[in-house]
Formats: sequence, structure tokens, C-alpha cells
Amino acid sequence: MDNYDSVYSDKYRVAIYLFFDKNGIVDEYVTHYLRALQSITSELIVVCNGKLTVSGKEKLETVCTKVHQRYNKGFDGWAYKDVIDNVIGWEKIKNIDELIITNNTLYGPLVPFDEMFAQMDSSRADFWGIQKRYEDKSLKTFLGKPTVHGYMPDFTPSNFWVIRKNALLSKAFKEFWDKLPPLNSYEDSCLYCEPVFSKSLVDSGLVMDTYVGDERRFSCTSPTEADTYYQLSEEKVPVIRRKTFFNPMSLYLKCDNADNAVKSLDYIKENTDFDTGIIYENMCRTADLSDFHDRLHLNYIIPGTKGEARLTGRKTAAICYIEDTDNTGRVCGYLGNLPEDSDIYFVTVSHTSRDSIAAYCEENDITAKNITVTDKSGGWANAIFRTSRKVIIEGGYEYICFLHDVHIQNNKWLRTEEALWNRCYNAVIGSVSQVNGIIALLDENREMGAVSAMPPYHAGFFEEAGGSWGKYYKLTRRIYNQLGLTISMNESKTPIYPVCGIFWFRPEAMGKLLSLKIDIDEMKKEPNLIKAYEYIPYYAMQQSGYYPAYAISETDARYEITNLTYILRSYNAVAAKHLGHCKNIEHRMAQLDRVLDTDKVKKEIVIEKKAEQKAEKSENYSSDEINYVIDSAPFGLLLKKTIKRLVPKKLWAKLRHIFGKDKIA
Repeated sequence: MDNYDSVYSDKYRVAIYLFFDKNGIVDEYVTHYLRALQSITSELIVVCNGKLTVSGKEKLETVCTKVHQRYNKGFDGWAYKDVIDNVIGWEKIKNIDELIITNNTLYGPLVPFDEMFAQMDSSRADFWGIQKRYEDKSLKTFLGKPTVHGYMPDFTPSNFWVIRKNALLSKAFKEFWDKLPPLNSYEDSCLYCEPVFSKSLVDSGLVMDTYVGDERRFSCTSPTEADTYYQLSEEKVPVIRRKTFFNPMSLYLKCDNADNAVKSLDYIKENTDFDTGIIYENMCRTADLSDFHDRLHLNYIIPGTKGEARLTGRKTAAICYIEDTDNTGRVCGYLGNLPEDSDIYFVTVSHTSRDSIAAYCEENDITAKNITVTDKSGGWANAIFRTSRKVIIEGGYEYICFLHDVHIQNNKWLRTEEALWNRCYNAVIGSVSQVNGIIALLDENREMGAVSAMPPYHAGFFEEAGGSWGKYYKLTRRIYNQLGLTISMNESKTPIYPVCGIFWFRPEAMGKLLSLKIDIDEMKKEPNLIKAYEYIPYYAMQQSGYYPAYAISETDARYEITNLTYILRSYNAVAAKHLGHCKNIEHRMAQLDRVLDTDKVKKEIVIEKKAEQKAEKSENYSSDEINYVIDSAPFGLLLKKTIKRLVPKKLWAKLRHIFGKDKIA
């Protein structure tokens, strides 16, 4: 072929696109990307590592020249090598003007590829990529393995390479593929493929270039994932890495306030024609909900506006489950914040309770669409998933608010339960402006399936701030299996759930949940199942392509910020006193883990825990408040025991004398 000067010329350009999905499912973001590649290439070969569904293969075949399926072996490097060696062949390689190598770890193009290719046509490079991982001389190891060169060199990631004829015909290019070692892990791929490819070609005299420049070389630890907002907004990069939305939070907190992912997504929504729905579709199917929630900061502060008018012309409803009719007035007191003409349904546990609720509604001018009696043993889960199924499916509502009276089993303090009530109700239906704000949030985000309060951490709930499933994971997993869910739900990740089962939701997001077979007899035998039903809703919604969000009122956000700051400050003050300086949160957690992970400390914890449990049963506390908090916060106890072990006995005795033995004993 003749040489050319623009994207629209007759250059013979071939693309290799690697596809991998553990379930073999081809999402819309893949076909969108391939259609864009197809428009700028002469041939497009899709290589699939491992499983591929029948419908997935059919989708791929409509947007490429050939689908090449292989065993899932050797990660991306060996998939590319397989196509070059066995599908294209080295004889044909000689006839190609440009070879594009890319894969499904990218979303895009967010803007057409044309602009980027037109700009890169002026580059004298022999091979180029979109993004760049910058040289790091201090990086002797990577993910626990030594780097090939004793440091990490400049390289362009293998998610998008463009190799021009001069490089394709070079000895270095052929030697790289001939000498590519087995890639048996993600670490191997990162160490022996990407950096070695770029450096070996550059060392041979070939010229490398990237679409992004070098001015952000020291922007952060990993610019291809953590500096994407700048790359999108200023450098007009047409792709974004999927990992941006589910990488470890600590990666971002090392150098900034972890706002990059959500700012990137907002930029795409507001400044491009790219349908972000296809990002949400893939994220809901493949990402862990906890990671997804954190990276996109799905916590919303709803502004409070006095005198705001109730919404009109909306098709909304509230379902109120009331066990104790003494709470009827408290629950109903919030219903005036709903949009006008909202339908109100009640579910209760006896005919006597039904009559009491009906009388209250008549006295207070509340129009109840229906009052249903159900079995108390099933709790609120039975009330919504079984008793209210028809209302949710056939009611034709845009959004429904589910409420119920809040109880804490074996609660010691009245204020503990009151704080939980306030947290849930203020967030979901606390004022007209709060309700209007939540409905606006759902209107603006079509993939958002539900909104609820943020999890509590006061009193005994403090342990949940550590993201613990506790004893409920196995029970939740049982329901997960009953529903046939396949999305990620990991015990090591923080559960995302509607606190107390109080939340707004889209009826269409409830499809999976409404197929639940609520077994009342089973719930009678296993009371903890009710908590598992609280944990499962958002995972079932995620399976249907919806994600949840947490909301908080403007006033409560003030308390939240103060309380969280105090908790963090308190923990870090103790840790700093005994562990010294730290670089960032990841470093501090590593320090704590190293100190606390000893057999001696673990044994002391077990012994003291048993003693506290025994004291709790006999109600013979030396200090009610401290034992109550410690029993709910093993991490705090762990720290206390460790500090006691590290501090000299005389100093510990003095501390006890100053602060009181019940406070630090």
C-alpha cells in the first residue's frame, strides 16, 4: 500500500482486539468500541481468551472480520502473540502499514478516534500508545516480584498500541514475541510484557510516542488510572480504563482525595455524546458493589430548603410496615413530605393493629389505599417482598418509599434507637426538600435503583464502620444463591445495603427481589435471616443493572463530618503515638496489621472477649458504657491490648490513675 498522511487515507491498518470476560458475556461497551475500530481499520480480529457465550460470539461477528477463540492462557501478551503468529502470520505482517493492538479493559471511544489518529500522524514515532506509565527508578519490585530492568522504565500500556511498518519489520519486534516468556499471572503480564515491549523496541533504536504528553509525569502514582480527569478534559484522551472505577481506594488516597473517577464520569456525561449507561451496565455486572460505591462517591448530601413545595404530578407511593401501633403516629408524621397525591399503603401484623391504623388515618385525614395484615414472623422483608409484591409490580409507580418502625434487639439505651430512627427517616423522608432531592436524584440517574440512609456507627454499630458482614454473610449468601445471582458479593468487602430496610426504589429494579420465596417457618427457626434480607436487596438490584446510593440531609451531614473526623483523629492519634509517622492511610493500615497480627495479641483478645461476654450475661459490668462499646468494637479492643503490651507497666499504671481504671483498664 502507498503511504498516507491522514486517517482517511488508504493505509492498510489491521487491529487485534483482546476480549476476556469470566462469564463470556459481551456487553454493549465492547461492541461500541469495536464499531469505532472497524471504521478506521481494514481488518479487525477479535481474540477471545476462554469462555464466550453463543449470543456474545454472534455480537462480535457483526463488528469484526474474524473471531479467534483460544484457551484462557498467557493473559493479553500471549493472546496477541497467538494472533500475530497463527492468524495473521509473519508474511502478512510485512504488508501491514499499522497494527493496532488493544483490548476490552478500556471504555470508549468517548470521542471519535479520528482526532487522535490525525494528530498522531504528525508524530515521527515507530510505535505509539495513548497513555504512558512513567519511569520510576525506585521501583525495584512490582506486586511482590523484581522488575526486569531493576526499575520501571517508561512504557505505554498494552491496552492500546499502534505499531507502524518500520517497527513491524524490525528485528526487535519479532524478537520480543519470539522471546516472550510464559505469563502465568497478572503480575507476570505487568512485568514481562508491557515495559519490556516498550523498552526493548526503544533500545533497538525505534522511536516511541504517546498521545498524552510528559507534563503530568509526576501527577500521581498511576496517571493512567488516577489522573484520567485531566487526561479527558485537557488532553482529550478518547478512552478511560475500566480499573479507574474499581481499583483499590488506597491507590487514590495515596496522593489525592480520590475524586478522579467520579469527576471523570461527570465530565463524560456533560461534555461528550458517549452513553455512560453502557459503563454502568458493565460495572453493575462485573464490579464489586463496595468498590463501585466508593469510587463513584455514591453518597449524596441533599440541600435543605425551607418552605419548599411538595412535588405534584408524580406517580409515587409509600408502603408503611408497622408492627407496634404505638409507632403509627411517628411513621405517619413523615408522610406529609411525600409528593402530593402519593398513594399510601399500610402493612401490619394483626387485625387489631389494622383497626388501630385505620382509626389513626381517619382521625388525621390520611387516605390509606389499603391496609394489609401479614405474618409478623417474616418482619419487614415479608411485608415488602411478598405482601406488597402486587403493588410494586402492577401499581405503575415511578418510585416507591418503603418505611417501617425501627427496633433494636436487646437495646440498652433509648437514645441509641432514637438516633437510628432519625438517621433512617431524616435521610429518606425527613423533609419536603429531602424527598424532592431524592426524586431529582433518581430522575437524573436512570441506572440508580434505590436511595437509603448511610450505615450507622454510633454505639454498638461502630463495628460496622469497618465493613463487617459479621455472622450474616453465610445467610445472605444463601439468599444470593436462591436468587441465582452471579455478580460479585465478597465477604472481605464492605456490604452496601438499605439500613433497616428503609429506602426509596424504582419498581423495575426490584424484579429479582420479588421472585424471593419468603419462608415464614424458616424465618421462625432462623431469626438472623431478617438481617440477611436487609443485606441482599442492593446486590439483587445490581444483577438487574441498577446501583444504589446513600443520602443524608444537609443538617445531618454536619454531624456526620464532625463524628467521622473525630473517629479518624482518635484512631490516628493512638496509632501515631505508638507506631510513629505514616505516609498515608495504606501505610498506617500496614503498620497496624503488622503489630496486631501476632498470636499473643489474638490469644489475649479471645480470653478477654469471653470474659466480657460472661459479664454481659450476668449484667455485672465494671463499667456499662465501656464494656458496651468495647464489645461492639473488637478493633478498638485490639488496639487497647496492643498499647498495653507496648507501654511500660509504670506508665500504664500512671495512665490508669489519671484517666480512671474503668476508662482504660
